[in-house]
Amino acid sequence: MVSGPAIDRTDNARQKVAPARSEGALARELLCYYLTTVMWQTERPIYLQIRDRIAAGIMDENFRVGEALPSVRALAAKEAVNPLTVSKAYQELQAAGLVEARRGLGLFVVAGAREQLVSDERRSFLTGDWPRIHAHVRRLGLSVEDLMASEDA
Repeated sequence: MVSGPAIDRTDNARQKVAPARSEGALARELLCYYLTTVMWQTERPIYLQIRDRIAAGIMDENFRVGEALPSVRALAAKEAVNPLTVSKAYQELQAAGLVEARRGLGLFVVAGAREQLVSDERRSFLTGDWPRIHAHVRRLGLSVEDLMASEDA
């Protein structure tokens, strides 16, 4: 079971059960929880960290094609950051063609966003991270079997 933020209740204090939420609403709530429980890295600008976490949410299909991202104000309030910080992260996503603005409605994930992100991430991993990881694995004398066995541990 995922522990997370308290379930939003309606204003009716007598209501005992939380209203039903769509998968998208739950994903947005979990993203907001994730963003607030993970400490910000000091060596990277916060707007890039927000951008990367939302991109990861798209890759993990927490945000599906056509679903809205949390509003700038809502995410800024939840994160206790300046709305301009969130806005800059959203501008980066928009410039990359991953989300589109719908006037008066917000930002929505576009078709092909997940595929583009996965392709970019694979390329980045194989050219950046993998050579270093591969060299470390070889240095330690680990076999594929060792690595696969550690996955079960």
